[in-house]
Amino acid sequence: MTLNSFSELVLGYVAQKDYCIQITDRGADVTLAAVHGGLIEPLTSELVHAIAGSEHNIYELKGLIDGANTVMRIPSARFSEMRLNALVRRSLVCVAVDGVPGSQELIHLGGKNTRLKAILAEQLAQSGFTVATSYSLGAAHDPTRYYNVAKDGGVLLELSEAMRMSMVSVPLTGTDWQQPAVWLSSFFQFATTVNSALYSYLEYIQSDLSQAMQRFEEATYQMPRALRSGHHHRQEE
Repeated sequence: MTLNSFSELVLGYVAQKDYCIQITDRGADVTLAAVHGGLIEPLTSELVHAIAGSEHNIYELKGLIDGANTVMRIPSARFSEMRLNALVRRSLVCVAVDGVPGSQELIHLGGKNTRLKAILAEQLAQSGFTVATSYSLGAAHDPTRYYNVAKDGGVLLELSEAMRMSMVSVPLTGTDWQQPAVWLSSFFQFATTVNSALYSYLEYIQSDLSQAMQRFEEATYQMPRALRSGHHHRQEE
């Protein structure tokens, strides 16, 4: 059983008792999101915080009750919440971290930002992780999903249960997995790699913008002087 909308969550459960939402808006270009955090999909919130550090925006919804995975999960395709939508729309890119079933240690990549997906796929593979195509139907291209409404679109990282289990030294039951003392090197390697990929993407965007400006300036300089002067005078008028 899952919920059909955020409204159903609000009407059926008690905020701060059954679930909580935490938002950190740093005015950054990147927003990290975990809408199935806490006991819904264990370790997703913790990974989002590790990736974001003190630099990127964070949105997380955490389930706080036993059995949250089966009763409080709103599918990403139907997740729409006003504060999340506003934060993502102000962002250049959004990276969502989610958990999915699976006995193989896989990281599924979805989302419409193909450039960032390519950078993530390359750097995750170089770090020793096995990357696969999107797990969820529509994750690769659906423009209405919350992570895809960012200015450059977004990426969905879906970590299999086996992948998440390999990142901690205790079972993903109870709450012990929330303690940093039980996080293994693969947890930190994953967070570091995703963070590095984000910086590579932002550098690429900045470089691409700089090259575009340089091409514009060169093209303008090659225009006949009379045309450049006339354009200049018209602007002043």
